[in-house]
Amino acid sequence: MAGNIGGNQPPPPPRWRSKHIIVVPIQLHDLPRHHENIITKFDPNKKESIEEHLLKYTSALEALHVENEDVACILFSYSL
Repeated sequence: MAGNIGGNQPPPPPRWRSKHIIVVPIQLHDLPRHHENIITKFDPNKKESIEEHLLKYTSALEALHVENEDVACILFSYSL
């Protein structure tokens, strides 16, 4: 294992960062408290690109310490 000094590896990224499609039939985990104050809404009238909005959304997930896919998917609806 070249480049792995001392056997320490960084923790795996949260599952919501995966590129795979998931289906969330029900909410399995609780939503973080005060998420509505951190997740910003997309406003098509502003000069913000979709990519910029998604970057803000993923930053908000990290700030809320979201690790579960169902929570990430449900919170996305709050950004629209």
